[in-house]
Amino acid sequence: MSESQNFEESILTLLPPEDVNYDSKQFEDLHDGYLFGKYKNYRLKAKLGEGGMGQTWLAEELVENEVSQRVVLKILTRELRGNADALKEVRRVFDLTKNLNHSSICPLLGRYVDPNFGDFLVMKYADGGTLADWFNAQPGHENGLPLETLLPIFRPLAEALDLAHRNGILHRDVKPQNIMFMGRDKTPVLIDFGIAARIRPENVTSNTQSFSRTDTMAHSSSGTPRYMAPEQMEGKSQNSRTDQYALAMVLYEMLNGSLPFSGSAVSIVLQKSRFDPQLPQFAPHVNAALARALSFNAADRFSTCAEFIDALTTPLPEPAPKSVPKTKASHLGVAVFLLLALFAGLIFISRSGETVVRTAGERMVKTVDGIEYAFRWCPPGSFLMGSPEDELGRYDNETQHSVTLTQGFWMLETEVTQAMWESVMGNNPSYFKGAQNPVEQVSWTDCDSFCKKLSSKLGVEVSLPTEAQWEYACRAGTTTAYSFGSSASDLYRYGNYCDSSNTSGFSWQDKAHNDGHDKTAPVKSYSPNAWGLYDMHGNVWEWCSDWHGSYSESPTSDPTGPNSGSNRVNRGGGWDSNAEGSRSAYRDYCVPGFRYADLGFRIVLADPAPGK
Repeated sequence: MSESQNFEESILTLLPPEDVNYDSKQFEDLHDGYLFGKYKNYRLKAKLGEGGMGQTWLAEELVENEVSQRVVLKILTRELRGNADALKEVRRVFDLTKNLNHSSICPLLGRYVDPNFGDFLVMKYADGGTLADWFNAQPGHENGLPLETLLPIFRPLAEALDLAHRNGILHRDVKPQNIMFMGRDKTPVLIDFGIAARIRPENVTSNTQSFSRTDTMAHSSSGTPRYMAPEQMEGKSQNSRTDQYALAMVLYEMLNGSLPFSGSAVSIVLQKSRFDPQLPQFAPHVNAALARALSFNAADRFSTCAEFIDALTTPLPEPAPKSVPKTKASHLGVAVFLLLALFAGLIFISRSGETVVRTAGERMVKTVDGIEYAFRWCPPGSFLMGSPEDELGRYDNETQHSVTLTQGFWMLETEVTQAMWESVMGNNPSYFKGAQNPVEQVSWTDCDSFCKKLSSKLGVEVSLPTEAQWEYACRAGTTTAYSFGSSASDLYRYGNYCDSSNTSGFSWQDKAHNDGHDKTAPVKSYSPNAWGLYDMHGNVWEWCSDWHGSYSESPTSDPTGPNSGSNRVNRGGGWDSNAEGSRSAYRDYCVPGFRYADLGFRIVLADPAPGK
């Protein structure tokens, strides 16, 4: 490994504390009241954090033994101070950023030397807490916040990043923990340019055109994986659109309530290659702006961060209106519209008589024992259940027929995870352990018991979905073999499955797509369907409430299957299933006591009342 490569992967990567590779005992003398600096003019008050560069402390600056202001000290590690190249980089980054004059960039006050701890950095103290703290304190944040609430925060941050970019500087670690609020007016500010790197924008000014060999930092993978742009995670060349991606990811998290990524950095890159940031509760122009700013390819993003923010507030051009003949029956037309909207699930009359407007895929989060259960709204409607005779792999027990569901329902957006199961049942029977992996090796009887216990905790009836509810939710308005189309060639984007023939090139055997593992994957590792439901194809089979039996060829409403039987239905395919077994209409069944490492479940809420 070359010297520059070694440096790129050095302690300047600012890994989380659990990944920091240095002896923390070197800081054990630091405590509240410790006098720091050459002139002992900084009195430490509280440790704020720890990262790859060292520790961060809140301190009081003393002038003639009187407190003049509160500041933040970044105290560097012995390992960093002993690396001449690394220390040179720290000084270079400081010099780059100290002259950035913007109200949303936290001011850097100085770089000094302590007789015991060497170089340390001083910056202004942002006393209003982090964006992460603010977000978690907002009522209902689990379901996401309105765009109108977030724009006053994100617009000045976008402008601050654009200023840094014009001066040839990348932040490279934009995340909620690195955005704080300062002053009485709670101005949002960017902090911690600790892994910033100089870039070469086309309009860079003359005073930023000298580059040292450490400019390779603009090709490193430093940062926080869940927010980082794909090119940064892969250590490729980066530019201003790299920061734009991270800013957009933070905004998406706050609009949606959570981020859909988990697992290793390699797994997260794969998830981002399939990520479709469409939020059904937002206007088309908002979804279009998010999709562009979060493009996997940097060249497809906006030219500036401010342009991205502007796009969020600019509605798409309306199509030319069609000529509609006038009618005297205007009241009748309104009544017909309301009836159609009610039937389509766009309008819901609650038990209290309140009219609630809902859209398919609307998200609702409930918290039980500190664990979030995110549900998606599946409106009432009609669909063709089963498969046509000419569909690939069609079986006789998939006779296509019309089904109407007269009641909408909330379906869990993922399979029940091991964390959920363990909090309710007190054990974990799964073969492939992982808190965010789906629970498996659970029988139908086990799942029924889980539903009853969770119902008691939630105060709402929880159940397994009927087979009709499951297929209706999986299809999400589609009529093709899969919820994303007729061909299995894109199945690798939507589900963890096994193509044993490997003819399509996409399977768990293909390391480029599924990391080469023949096992379950963490939930949300693949793209959701149109209603925001994950893993409806593959990962684990999912128990349904129905006994297995033949379909009726006649139209039916709210079917629940036969009254009795020997086997219960399961749907969706698993990690060891082929593409055919992952189709929307594919049916399988097992005796109720059967358990296996590819068999799990998800739940529905029977009570459609909002917020109950």
